[in-house]
Amino acid sequence: MEYAVLTDGQVLMCRKNSAENEDPVIGSFLQFLENDMQENPGRIKPLRASLLARAESLTADMDIDLDAPLIDEE
Repeated sequence: MEYAVLTDGQVLMCRKNSAENEDPVIGSFLQFLENDMQENPGRIKPLRASLLARAESLTADMDIDLDAPLIDEE
């Protein structure tokens, strides 16, 4: 578990990610994105409201459990 004590005294707790479960490809990709955003901030564009509305309409009736394990559907 990881935790942080907020300025108002609340404690925020979350499950600590284990380094052995990390995907090195995803880690490298995220590092690439971070570097690119820092080196080229002019390339960052705001999300268009129309794209957000489209995503919300496509997922409106979906029930998603972010803690559920992924299932191999092959």
